[in-house]
Amino acid sequence: MDPDLPPPDAARVWALMQAFVDRHSPRHRLRAELGDTLGKGRGKVMTLLDLTEGPRSLGEIAQARGVDPPYATEIVDRLEALGLAERTPDPADRRRRLVVLTAEGHRLAERVRIVVGTPPEPLLELSRDELGELERFLRRLAP
Repeated sequence: MDPDLPPPDAARVWALMQAFVDRHSPRHRLRAELGDTLGKGRGKVMTLLDLTEGPRSLGEIAQARGVDPPYATEIVDRLEALGLAERTPDPADRRRRLVVLTAEGHRLAERVRIVVGTPPEPLLELSRDELGELERFLRRLAP
C-alpha cells in the first residue's frame, strides 16, 4: 500500500461524506426557496447572516468572509441592489460607512437562517440512537 494514499476504508468513507454534503447542501434548498435572488456564491448569504448581528464596515465584512476589500464591496453592492442592505454613516466616525440590513434584508435573513438550519431529510429519518452515534463520531473528528 502506498504510504502517501489514505487507507481504502478512510477514502471510501470520505467520499461518502462528501457526496452526502454535496447532495444535501443548503445552497440547493436556498435556490429552491429563494430562486436566484442571492446568486450562486456563499458570500452574499453569509454576509446577510453576519449583518443580522449588527452593522459592519466593509473591512470587517472582508475579514469575516476571508476576501479582499474589492470583493467585499461587490457583495455589498449586490445586497444593496437587491434592497437588502444599505451603507450608512458610522455615528462614531463620520468618515467611515457601515453596512446595515434593511427591513427586507432582515426578513430574507430569517428565511435563510431557517433553510440553512433545517437538517436534510435523511438525517431526520435517523433514530435518536443513530443520531447520537453519528454525533459522537463527528465530535471526535471535529473537536
